[in-house]
This record gives sequence, structure tokens and C-alpha cells, in this order.
Amino acid sequence: MQWLNDNAGAVQGLATIILVVVTIAYVMVTARISKATQRQVDATLQEVEATRQEVATTKELVQSATAQAQATRDQADLTSQLVESAALQAAASEAVARESERARAYAYLPLVTVRFGGSTGNRVNCSSPIKEAERPSKSAYKP
Repeated sequence: MQWLNDNAGAVQGLATIILVVVTIAYVMVTARISKATQRQVDATLQEVEATRQEVATTKELVQSATAQAQATRDQADLTSQLVESAALQAAASEAVARESERARAYAYLPLVTVRFGGSTGNRVNCSSPIKEAERPSKSAYKP
């Protein structure tokens, strides 16, 4: 112990030098850790930006798909309306054809002479159509 008392200044100087070396080593390690942390932060920010871009692209794709689906629904509705319109036109054409056939049937009804007390008779058209099987040919009514 006497030796330490006799050389206290030298021991204190040596301890200070060792402390300075340890502090410098600690600063160097801390600087490396700081640089590594900064690189990790930069990499994370790049990943976040890439993810943002992917989300934006996905959002655009979803919006595009939604718009396309709406256009397809609109087109299906239009097609349905066209089919309905065509069905109505076909029904109308069928009704016109039936009326035309009925008019032709009435055109071939025999004229009946009805006498009202005089020698001249008034000619009237029958009110009920003749069935197809009962209808005489056109030549049967020609004079």
C-alpha cells in the first residue's frame, strides 16, 4: 500500500490514460451503432415508400375494376332493356299479324241478304268470323 501512496500521481495519470482510451473506444462503438441505426431507418423508410406506392397502385386497380364492373352492370342492364324491347316488338308484331289475319277473315265473310219488308234487301256483314276450316275459297264469292 505504501507503494501506491508513493506513486499516487503516476497511478492516477495511468488510470486517466486508460479512461481516455476506454472513452475513445466507447465513442467509436457508439458512432458505429449510430451509423447502423441510420442505415436501418433509411431502409425502413424506403420500404414504407415502396409499400405506399403498392397501396396506391392497388387502390387504382380496385377503382379501375370497380368502374369496369359498373360498366359491365350498365351494359347488362342495357342488354336486358334491349331484349325486353325486342320481346315487346315481337309481341306487337304478333298482335298486328293476328289482327291482320282477323281482318282477312272478316273480308271473306259471306254477305247475307236480309229482307225488311221490301223486295230489295239490305246487305250486312256477319259479325262472327268463320273458322279456317269453314272458310270458303275466294273464288266462291266472285260473281
